[in-house]
Amino acid sequence: MTFKEINKALASKIKVDELVEIFRLEIDEVSSLGNVVMLSQELLCFQNITDFCVDGYRIVRLKDITDISTCEKNDTLSFMNMIYKKERLFPESQAVIDAKSWNGVFKSLSLSKTAVTVECAFDDAIDYYFGWIKSVNDNVATMQCFDGSGNRFKDEVKVNLNFVTQLMFGNKYIELMAKYVQN
Repeated sequence: MTFKEINKALASKIKVDELVEIFRLEIDEVSSLGNVVMLSQELLCFQNITDFCVDGYRIVRLKDITDISTCEKNDTLSFMNMIYKKERLFPESQAVIDAKSWNGVFKSLSLSKTAVTVECAFDDAIDYYFGWIKSVNDNVATMQCFDGSGNRFKDEVKVNLNFVTQLMFGNKYIELMAKYVQN
């Protein structure tokens, strides 16, 4: 699909309680399943769905999306969507944050002191940061991070927003990890 086709298809799915499968094949071999919440010129925000459970939110750069699958063109997705509707699995309320730019996203989440997972893709690697956004200045976010063992980093981490490819929040993984972080 072209960028224009992807954008048009996603725009038609905003807040309609319909599953969409999102592919970012140059970054991740595994697709993401979700319910589109917001769409801007640069970013897509969707409720992340795994095994019939809504598990937080993902925000991804539109330019990284290589393809999408919708219920109209995918029988499996259509069948799963029917189950979601019959079982009333789509949540009634959705997070409201400024998803027009990474700067707005990071500022919104820093104000709410929400724990996040940030993915940054480079030419030769992908880095993940777990923690809280402390501040955002120009195009750099300062984060208080922790590792997979629950140890808080001594120093804050500076994240250049130009390299951010995905941000996740409100999911069980990051919420539980953040709850048990050691000082």
